[in-house]
Amino acid sequence: MLRVLNGTQMQETDRYTIEQMGMSSMVLMEKAAEAVVSIVLKETTDRDRILIVCGSGNNGADGVAAARMLHLKGRHAALFLAGNQKHLTKESVLQWQIAGNYGVDVVNNPQWTEYTVIIDAMFGTGLSREVSGKYAEIIREINRSPAKVYAVDIPSGIHAGTGQVLGEAVNADCTVTFAFYKAGCLLYPGASFCGKLILSDVGIYAMDSSYVPDIQLLEKKDLMLRKKRRPDGNKGTFGKVLLIAGNEEIYGAAYMSAKAAFLSGAGMVKILTSAENCALLKQSLPEAMTEYISLQNCEEKLDRALSWADFVGIGPGIGTDGKAQKMVQYVLSQCDKPLVMDADALNVVSRFPEWLIQHKGEIILTPHVGEMSRLWNVSAAELKKDPFTYAGQASRRFGAVVVLKDARTCIAKPEGQMYLHAFGNSGMATAGSGDVLTGTILGQLGVCDSVSQGACMGVLLHGLAGDLAAEEKGETSLTAMDICKKLPDILKQFS
Repeated sequence: MLRVLNGTQMQETDRYTIEQMGMSSMVLMEKAAEAVVSIVLKETTDRDRILIVCGSGNNGADGVAAARMLHLKGRHAALFLAGNQKHLTKESVLQWQIAGNYGVDVVNNPQWTEYTVIIDAMFGTGLSREVSGKYAEIIREINRSPAKVYAVDIPSGIHAGTGQVLGEAVNADCTVTFAFYKAGCLLYPGASFCGKLILSDVGIYAMDSSYVPDIQLLEKKDLMLRKKRRPDGNKGTFGKVLLIAGNEEIYGAAYMSAKAAFLSGAGMVKILTSAENCALLKQSLPEAMTEYISLQNCEEKLDRALSWADFVGIGPGIGTDGKAQKMVQYVLSQCDKPLVMDADALNVVSRFPEWLIQHKGEIILTPHVGEMSRLWNVSAAELKKDPFTYAGQASRRFGAVVVLKDARTCIAKPEGQMYLHAFGNSGMATAGSGDVLTGTILGQLGVCDSVSQGACMGVLLHGLAGDLAAEEKGETSLTAMDICKKLPDILKQFS
């Protein structure tokens, strides 16, 4: 896992490196500039004309240093100060003096179409206000230009913590970011402005003190954190999963969730569903034990099944009628096993949120933005502006691990730790994908040390399987079962 910082945390880390560790700010600038220049040199030619657009802060100073290095490499590099000369930081003043000493060209009114490469070094991770006036116009000029655009640390105009566009933002082809990934470069819409994102080590490292919030980026290799399957195990060793899913005429959700649980490692799966689904499930998924549940026998069936299970999932396709409400309330009041709640179970508890607070065991909530909007009573648009904040608040309020699903999935623990999942693709925005995720998490709980780790590994496995399926079929035609079928291929790589 890799640490992800917001703008404030990055500034504090810079300060710590300079003041506590004794690293010169000018040395850090040189290393940042070298990182940018090394990429630009690899991807451009001697014929390219390069314009470096600099602000008055230290991000701009990085750009000035990069211009000098490119100039000394014989490249056609020119500087343009977009910021206010009166507001230059002391490091910026020194970098401009050095650039002048080496004869770097400076332009005051650039003809944007003359340049084939533009390096954006206007605003760094500290930007928090709307970009307007001449700065907004400069960004529009950059975006209208046919030049290839490189951003220094983060595209100007993107909020480093949330990825929101602050008025106008540079649409970069490549972003070279330093030391740590910034949340704003990974969350949408900011991620779509970064182009290719490259992380460079410039000598800034983690502080001894903890970050709040502490966000970790999930990596493919994190699947190695799971426990190995015991060679002397049996079907009961690897997790007995109870899945409460499906209602009249809603068979697919139960099937996909149960199939994913098996393919993700569960040893046994029992499905409680409507009577209409039982014959279909017994035929299509004979590995599962299937029983019908009704309003009349609800408590009796749930009591027996809950005592049998190691892990419980509820929600896919159960509807929101009286039977669904009774099942959800009963499970929350009686279940002391790890519980995954998805889909209709979340829609039910959005009407009765007090039920969640009364739960006995550990819970994983897996809402997409629409379900989270209903559960937390906030608009989807507002959620998207700052998903980590809302996921964290809900996690603490309900004492649950919250998996907030979107183009980027945010996972929050009640203790404050958060995780970001950046795998997956647009093809996974398809009916049934969430049902497959529910089963995948349930299947992974048997090989993980904690409920939160099971949530992370399930999300990671699901996303990687979706990417593998997209490689084969393309994103447009992807279905939920395509994702499901690729789960074994991913697991095989880490067995």
